[in-house]
Amino acid sequence: MVNVSIDISEDEWNLITMLAQNEKKKPEDILSELIKEYLKEERVKIAIKLLKEDKIKFRNAWKLSGLSLTKFMEEVNKAGINV
Repeated sequence: MVNVSIDISEDEWNLITMLAQNEKKKPEDILSELIKEYLKEERVKIAIKLLKEDKIKFRNAWKLSGLSLTKFMEEVNKAGINV
């Protein structure tokens, strides 16, 4: 695991603290969850983009996405990509 330091506004920290209190978690855990969720979404976006640009084959895009095959096919269809 890697420790990371970030700069956020006081308002952002207050929001994270409120979320943490609401979910009975530490603010650090909320930040970690937010980052992980963001990265999951970005993996899918990158996989779809590369597939759409013919820079990656379907199987590799699917693996990159981290999704099940069914969910990846749904994303491919939403993006209007014919496979």
